Amino acid sequence: MTADTFVELWRCPSCSKPYRAPLSIFERIKLYLPSESRGRPSVVFLCEACNGLHFHRNTDRPLRRMSNTEDQGRFVWVQNIFGAQIACAEKSCEFSIEILSPRTIHWNLEALQRLDCCSWIAYPGVVCVSKHASSSPVEMRGDWKLLTSD
Repeated sequence: MTADTFVELWRCPSCSKPYRAPLSIFERIKLYLPSESRGRPSVVFLCEACNGLHFHRNTDRPLRRMSNTEDQGRFVWVQNIFGAQIACAEKSCEFSIEILSPRTIHWNLEALQRLDCCSWIAYPGVVCVSKHASSSPVEMRGDWKLLTSD
């Protein structure tokens, strides 16, 4: 039995689904995660399990964990990060809310475009730069983009 080192990027506060990446992939995607030094103190993640949109700070990220291969079915094995914009509730506001969706290798842009944003639940803290909450129901502004690639 071999153990791989995984970094837990995020754990959904609603359903507790953990999102982990092998250390080698984490190095590629960490640029999109919250970081004070990169001017990105927080991000909004979309949970694929419960459709929750959650505000996440860099201080919320758990420490690196060891996980063996038997544990693979219990977490999302993140291999890519997709990004999109959603509208805030203030229609005259010029700002959007950036969201990130960590996904497995089996997801592509076409699959993400088919997601129904009306079923997403925006939790407190999901706000634009002007502090306006997300529109309800959630409304996309533009298309998904693949932020990471090999």
